[in-house]
Amino acid sequence: MIKRVSALILILLIIFLSKNLVYQFKNYSLAKEYQSNGDMYQAIDYYERVILAYTPLSPVINNSVDNLLNICYKSNDQELKLFCLETLRSSLIQTKSFYQPYYELLEKLDIDIAELRTEIITKNYQIANKKEIYNQQLNIIKFNRFPDTFWSFLSILALIGWISMVFYTILKPEKTLIRWIVISIFYILWAYGLYKA
Repeated sequence: MIKRVSALILILLIIFLSKNLVYQFKNYSLAKEYQSNGDMYQAIDYYERVILAYTPLSPVINNSVDNLLNICYKSNDQELKLFCLETLRSSLIQTKSFYQPYYELLEKLDIDIAELRTEIITKNYQIANKKEIYNQQLNIIKFNRFPDTFWSFLSILALIGWISMVFYTILKPEKTLIRWIVISIFYILWAYGLYKA
């Protein structure tokens, strides 16, 4: 029984990864096509789709990040450059799981985005105090954007416990007070964990 379940999980994982890689390659080729045609906004959009379908060791992820960086830093249009940098940054942040890929690049992007926003704001609104604007923009960018790790982990464990106990109760429907108390505790922990995370 355990071997069958393990084999099924492995097959499903292989199918998922294969489908994800096909999706990445398809969007990567579309992004390259748009980039060669000079439609940078569409190219940025498709590169973002590749990054959001992040799979460790995927060959097109690094290429997509590099191509986005080329679009961002070679553009003379400040609006396009800002859009590109912010899109790259947000897509990289969304790939975070138990670790953050491209952490060093994110640090650089934070500074570059703050500098570019400062330049645009001071130019458009004739504001003299660049340092204050820069510090405000950097504080906005550096705001802690992640949920609390402990409560996130606890809510996942509580959800698994709650679902397991519900299935166990369905399979063995003996009515015991302790079982319903445990189910209630798992449910309350799950809901409270989501609230605190």
